Amino acid sequence: MPLNSLPPTTTVENLRIKQRVAAPKAHVDTGFWGGAIPSNVKDLRPLYEAGVFGFKCFLSPSGVEEFPELDQ
Repeated sequence: MPLNSLPPTTTVENLRIKQRVAAPKAHVDTGFWGGAIPSNVKDLRPLYEAGVFGFKCFLSPSGVEEFPELDQ
């Protein structure tokens, strides 16, 4: 999942890291989901333009401090 992994897929830079790690090991087409949290709202369009399939977000408290619910 985009949020509970290292690095979380909340920026294009982190997406590129995951793509570089996966590329030499993948034997099929692979895609990634982005994570939407209040502190990365500005990164959502760039993530979409970089090719994420969609976004995971929480609309109520997730119980995980690092992944607060969206409030916008």
